[in-house]
Amino acid sequence: TINVTVTDKSRVIAVWAVNAAAGTVGDTVSVGNAVNLITTTALDINIANTTIARATVLANANWEIAAGGTLRVVETDGGGADSHACDVYVLACKVT
Repeated sequence: TINVTVTDKSRVIAVWAVNAAAGTVGDTVSVGNAVNLITTTALDINIANTTIARATVLANANWEIAAGGTLRVVETDGGGADSHACDVYVLACKVT
């Protein structure tokens, strides 16, 4: 889990992950506004190396993060200790 404090009020408008190794069944990534999910369905990263997984639905009730709020990225290993590296990208814009 990675937590980032957001300086300004922001709206998440896109989330994607790029695998750095092949995934296995149950490997996922989710992004949240603290504990409230922005990615309504976790990104399935049971995909090949260098493949991109994109969030296709974002929860508009949670996509705005208050100034000083927490953007949380959680990677879940589906089984065993085979969790691989992936780069997760979150595109957000400042809102007033």
